[in-house]
Amino acid sequence: MSATQGSGKTIVLHIGLHKTGTSSIQATLKHNQALLRERGVLYPGFLPANHSQFFINAFSDRAEHYHANRRQGLDAAAIAGRAAEQMDRLGRALTRFGGATILLSGEDASTLQAPEVAQVRSRLDALAEAVGVSLGYRVLLYTRNPAAFVSSAMQENVKGNGMRLDDSRELHIRNASGRYRRIHDAWVSAFGDDAVRFRCFETACDAPGGLIGDFLHSLGIPPDGIKPRLTNEGISDEVTEFLSSLYLPGSGAGHGRLQDCAMRIALTPEDREALFALRGSKGGLLSLADQIRTWDVVADDMHFLQAQFGITYARPEAGRLAAGEKFAAAFLHDLAQALPRLSVPAREALLHYLLTRPVEPPQHANTEAAAE
Repeated sequence: MSATQGSGKTIVLHIGLHKTGTSSIQATLKHNQALLRERGVLYPGFLPANHSQFFINAFSDRAEHYHANRRQGLDAAAIAGRAAEQMDRLGRALTRFGGATILLSGEDASTLQAPEVAQVRSRLDALAEAVGVSLGYRVLLYTRNPAAFVSSAMQENVKGNGMRLDDSRELHIRNASGRYRRIHDAWVSAFGDDAVRFRCFETACDAPGGLIGDFLHSLGIPPDGIKPRLTNEGISDEVTEFLSSLYLPGSGAGHGRLQDCAMRIALTPEDREALFALRGSKGGLLSLADQIRTWDVVADDMHFLQAQFGITYARPEAGRLAAGEKFAAAFLHDLAQALPRLSVPAREALLHYLLTRPVEPPQHANTEAAAE
């Protein structure tokens, strides 16, 4: 798609977005590395399935603050050393791999700021020049309905990052303004308009072969024999709200990681396994009012997506974000089976939450529906 594509090799940069099935795409690519190599595509084996840490370490000026580096206790020297070693191995792959395409996938690449994205281009160009390889580039990102994105991100923050729902809701609604335009402009400024493509997550999921099939098709990779690997499936809204009630106010909000937060009780790994398996409502963490508020924040961005890529999302008034009924029969059945397996503190806290939680009034998409 770039001017130099077709001469030498092409590097495909799959940069996210978060909450668009990136973990499943990455797990699928990692699991099918041998088959991809046969089809001329290298998903580097010297990197983990998710290349986010590589993107941050190799190209960001803020790598010391990155959560994975902090968790691993890496200082600036260790980060620079790891990045240099991985870039060197990528350079060797450019010369030794006989196929035409090298694929890198990391959703945190979408958080890089424009000067950092410029470093992605300049450092990859320098690497290719050093090994005598001509490079072309493709940049791919999936979009998602903004209300669904916020709801899913809130669930993930509560599940894995130790944030309360209220804190996470405000964080994601506030940061939603102009997201797609900022990402697009940063990557276009470095790689050119022809190289950057956004695709709709919802449309991809409904396509033949689902999200994985759409991803492979968009890159011209034959999907035959490639086995999808689905990972990081979300937990129910009911359990998300319960977990949120356990976090102390302000806990985890500074660093946004589970080990930095405090809970009213300590959940065991067995507690989490049992709770996360409960079938329940999903996608219903935003009230209709918050969905409309989110849309008001992202309205300009939605116009941009439609004008630039023909991707259209409907305002909440035109159709509420689909979500299952909370505390339906499947959830209650699973809950009855799970209660005996929970630790005593977890069981007591859950029962207290269920007995004292406020009952939510029914929500309607508009006043006419409410009148009916």
